[in-house]
This record gives sequence, C-alpha cells and structure tokens, in this order.
Amino acid sequence: MDDRTIARAQARMIRKFLGEAGFSIGDLWRNVPDSAVHLAELEIDAFLHHAVHLEPKERDLLVFTANTMLGCQIPYSWELRLDDN
Repeated sequence: MDDRTIARAQARMIRKFLGEAGFSIGDLWRNVPDSAVHLAELEIDAFLHHAVHLEPKERDLLVFTANTMLGCQIPYSWELRLDDN
C-alpha cells in the first residue's frame, strides 16, 4: 500500500470508531498528548475527511490516541505497510 492509501484507511478507521463510541473529533484532539504534536483540531478534521495528508508520525499519534481512548486496535502505518508485503 502506498502512503496515501494507508492514510485514508487510518482516517476511515478513526472516524468509524469515534462515531461508534459517540466521541467527536474535538474529543480526539483534546486527548492528543500536548508535547507530542501540534495539530489543530481543524487539521485533524480535514485529515479524517481526506482533505489533508498527514505524515505517518502524525497519523500514528492520532491512532495511538484513538486506540487509548476507545480501546480499539487501529493499525499503525508501519503495520499496514507490513501487511502489504
């Protein structure tokens, strides 16, 4: 899988689990560790709706945050790359 395909898959999974748990994008944004990344809520919203491409490090931080908040197991970028081989 190329990086854009991985990004879209991660965005879809994060959106799905947020919706199922009744959480908003703002809830996700508020739980991202402050020291780890400086993403605005609007950037996260744009990423989750495929309007902005984030680097794997930034996406994986969102995946980590969603997995921690929601108890789900959204795969990290490197895991999706490994699955493709």
